[in-house]
Order: sequence, then structure tokens, then C-alpha cells
Amino acid sequence: MEISIIITFYDNINILKTCLDNLLETIVSEQHKIEIIIVNDNPRKNLLAIQEVYGKRISLFIINMEKNSGYSSACNCGVQAANYDHILLMDCDIFPSGVWLEEMICTYRNINSYGCVSATIIDMGTNKMFGYGFGIYGVDTIHYLQNRSLDYCPKEDMDFPILSSGCMLMTKSLYFKLGMQNPIYLNAFNDFDLTYLNYLQGNKNRMSCKAFVFHRGHVAGNVRTNYYADSKAVFFQKLGGKIDHLALETLNRIYASQNPLKNCRVIVVNFSNSLKRQDYIDNFITLNNLHIQQLYDFKNPSGNKIILSDFMTWNICRLDLPILYFSDDYLLLKENYHWYINRANKNDLIIDRHGNIIHIDELLKEHLDFSK
Repeated sequence: MEISIIITFYDNINILKTCLDNLLETIVSEQHKIEIIIVNDNPRKNLLAIQEVYGKRISLFIINMEKNSGYSSACNCGVQAANYDHILLMDCDIFPSGVWLEEMICTYRNINSYGCVSATIIDMGTNKMFGYGFGIYGVDTIHYLQNRSLDYCPKEDMDFPILSSGCMLMTKSLYFKLGMQNPIYLNAFNDFDLTYLNYLQGNKNRMSCKAFVFHRGHVAGNVRTNYYADSKAVFFQKLGGKIDHLALETLNRIYASQNPLKNCRVIVVNFSNSLKRQDYIDNFITLNNLHIQQLYDFKNPSGNKIILSDFMTWNICRLDLPILYFSDDYLLLKENYHWYINRANKNDLIIDRHGNIIHIDELLKEHLDFSK
């Protein structure tokens, strides 16, 4: 296969070097013809040294934008310059690993070499998933299985209405057919918009479960975040709740695969700040035929970790009913060893809006039990 890898760059040359070094270490197959196009979206940065060093090892071209025009425009410029019809969009802070490219190509062939395929992106600091595909519900962005360990990574490729372009394979011709990336999304939601348009065309957006790449994140500074809220508003205005049902269907598929509690009475404690927080609870309760005995509705406006004993009395801890703790991120509820070890019922679950289900036994296994 002939592939043009397009890397957008704004800041941190050392990160870019690490990306390129990892690329050269992992592109080992002679079956593929590869070129790398770096789009420098920062006129203050000189990448001549990158060209001199890496251009000797692989076909590499650098395009210097006349001014900082944003991620969408940089991607469009790179795609227009690509010599091959297969393009692979890659952020400069993505570090490929193992046989990632072969796995992406395998997944791509499984969708008849048409549509979009994303690698599974791993946070390089925590070695946990950045997210396995994306959903939109109300005004919430769902990163399915975000922050779960790789043990819980799906064992199958899955389709979604939205993917990330952090490391994504498609054809140049399809990219043009979709109208390229809309420059109005300067540095956010551009890839969501592009892949959603692909979904509307009836094409696949597929996650490749065995193609692992690592993600550094937060290397470009405020230039990536200054216009985030505006871009989000434009994108959500465009969607208008059109794919809410798809988000819930995907959540239910993930929830069901993790075999949570079913057909029993439960206590529900809701710490989510989402405007749709009750919808997530109702969906989970209905899916598993649960009956709410008591409901405690709190919020966590600080966004900090949640200490359960700050909110609930000890007699609740000693009740012999399973408790469902719901939050926007399960990690916020992780540090409650004293509460969990003293629970009268050991079937508690932590769930979040990203599809994560954590049994408290998982958390207790991380600690030495002093109660014995």
C-alpha cells in the first residue's frame, strides 16, 4: 500500500522527533511505500534540521504555512500535497507502537478499504485508554472506556459515528469528497465533523483494537484550546441531538459486555455534573432491570476527587444493598478504600458516562487489607 503520513506541527520539536523516531522504528514492512509530510503551522519554528536528519532515512517533505491557520487548514494543506491516495493523519504527539500500521491496514481492508480507521490511542503517562471511539449525548462528549487499563480494551474492532483524527487512515479521494476539514473548527471538533460526515455517507468509522499508539497531549499550548468552546458550540448546533440514540446504544453494548448487576434493588448515588446525568442513570437502570431503593443526587462542581464519607452517613455504608456510584469519570471515586472495605454489601459498582463499570473488588485488590 502507498501511504502519505501527514503530521501537523505547532510546537515542541523534541516531541516531533520522538514521533518520527517511533514511526521509523515501527514502519518495517517493505510491502508499503511511505512518505511523510510535516505541515509546520508555526512560522516562528524552523524545521530545516528535521528535514536534514530524517529526510535521509525516509521520503519526507516539510510544508511551512505562511501564518498559523489552525489544525484543520494544516491537515487540508498536507492532504492536498500528498502524492498517494491513502492518507494517514497523525498528530505530532502520537508515538506509534509495535505493529500498529499493519493492524490499521488489516482493519481498513475489513471495511473494503473505504471509510475511516482509527488506531487505539493510549495515554503515555498512565498507559490507559484515551478513549475507544466517541459519542455525543446532549452536550456531552463521550470517550468510550476512557482511563481504563488495556486489560479492558475491546477485543474487537467497533464502529462509531465519530472518530479522532489523532491517528486515522482513509483515502485522499474520500477526504476531498467529504469537503475536507472545515477551517471554522480551528483546533477542535474538526475531526468529529469530518468523520460524522463520513458516517452520514453510509461509510464505516472503525476503531482498530490492536493498533496501539501512545498520546503525549498538551504540547501546543493555548493555541489548541483558545477556541475550543466556540468550536464545540458550532459542532453541537449542527448535530442538534441527531445521534443521541447512537451514543446510548453504544453505551448499552459496552455496559452489557461487562456483566453488571441485574434484577435487584439498588441504592444510586449520582455525582455527575452533566445536564443529562439522570438520563444515564435511567438508561443503566432500565438496561439491567434494577429497582432504585434510594437515590442521592449530588454534584461535584469542583471536579476534584470525591470522598464518599463527606457526602453520606455511616449507616448508608452499612446497608446491605448494592450501591451504584455514578460520576463523569470513575477515577474521581477511586480513593475511598475505607468506605469500600466497610461496605456491608460487596457488589457495589462505579459507573461513568464513558461506559466504564468498576466493581469495588477491583479497587480493593490494589490495597493491602488491614482488616484481617
